[in-house]
Amino acid sequence: MMRGNQEFKITTAVFPLTILILTILALIMVMLPPASIQAAGIDLSTEFPGIFVRPGETVNLYLQVTNPGASGIIALDTDQVPEGWEQPVLRGGGFRINQVYVKSGENARITLDVKIPGNASAGAYTVTVRASGNAGAAELPLTLRVSEPNQAGAALTSQYPALRGPADATYSFQVTLDNDGNAKETFSLAAQAPQGWEVKFKPRYEDKHVVTIPVDPNSTQSLDVEVRVPRGAAAGSFKIPVRAASGSATAEIELQIELIGTYALNVTTPSGLMSAQATAGRESSVTISVANTGSAPLTDVSLTASAPPNWTVTFAPDKVDALAPGETKQVQAVLKPSSKAIAGDYVVSVWAQGRETSDDAEFRVAVRTSTLWGFIGVGLVLLVIAGVSRVFKVYGRR
Repeated sequence: MMRGNQEFKITTAVFPLTILILTILALIMVMLPPASIQAAGIDLSTEFPGIFVRPGETVNLYLQVTNPGASGIIALDTDQVPEGWEQPVLRGGGFRINQVYVKSGENARITLDVKIPGNASAGAYTVTVRASGNAGAAELPLTLRVSEPNQAGAALTSQYPALRGPADATYSFQVTLDNDGNAKETFSLAAQAPQGWEVKFKPRYEDKHVVTIPVDPNSTQSLDVEVRVPRGAAAGSFKIPVRAASGSATAEIELQIELIGTYALNVTTPSGLMSAQATAGRESSVTISVANTGSAPLTDVSLTASAPPNWTVTFAPDKVDALAPGETKQVQAVLKPSSKAIAGDYVVSVWAQGRETSDDAEFRVAVRTSTLWGFIGVGLVLLVIAGVSRVFKVYGRR
């Protein structure tokens, strides 16, 4: 009886101690950080584990590998791939990889490239990525939902479809050709431009000109459309329809060039001969043609000349108020060489100066002396001969 009471007393004394120990342990567990009480393990995650894709498309998914355990190498692999699909490719730092080194408590970012077969049927497909290392293993299932195949389609777009500038220039439009279909297409390229204009197509960053170009399914191709505008093209706004067509898709875009016109002036003669004849001290008339060979109007075209000393050059009229593109007007230049000019060739320069542009030409003038002086000279010679004869007659008899 006595012994039983002693056991009860001992049990009663131990019970509060047990409660105290359990309370202390509970407090310790509450105070410790969660990481210290959880089992360490690799974490494999992605921001978008489920996406929609199209047949023939290649998708790039970013994955994150987290290592809460000790630093080490983590092996990577794709465990589950739909039948008939190409093996997905894991990449890191621009390389194909199957391992990644992750420091303790840090994470690494990798890329998974998945090629969707062009004949893939609509539905949901799963690709599973597995990561394993000293800290454990993790799997990440990715759901790729293939949408219904699209019908063939194409589009032509340009960020700058309208350009402005002068004639006699080459304009380059940057155009993007989209193949929205699920099959590779070869597009024929064509453009409608004004007569005399030239249009060429080049793949971007290449020097060769093409008339057809292949484009992969659900892909784009960048093109440079070069438009050469001939000299003399009239000012105005011109539209250039561009077309890309394959056997099953067609795309069109309308490019536009606004020409401000070119300014060009030409001074010549109706015959094209840049020569004339004149007599010293006398006026001679030369017809000069002033032509607008540009594509924009010219205004206030005045004429001036540079001639040898003591020459005079006048123009009738001395100013042309306006010249339309392609128009020619004739002006009479009146030349008067110096009365003391000796026979020979001289150069006279003629300038035509408008508000917009100018031109000059040189004329070679052949000067002859006046016939009056010739007659005077002959008369003097005759007088001298007569005088000599008279002297011989008078003094020869003595």
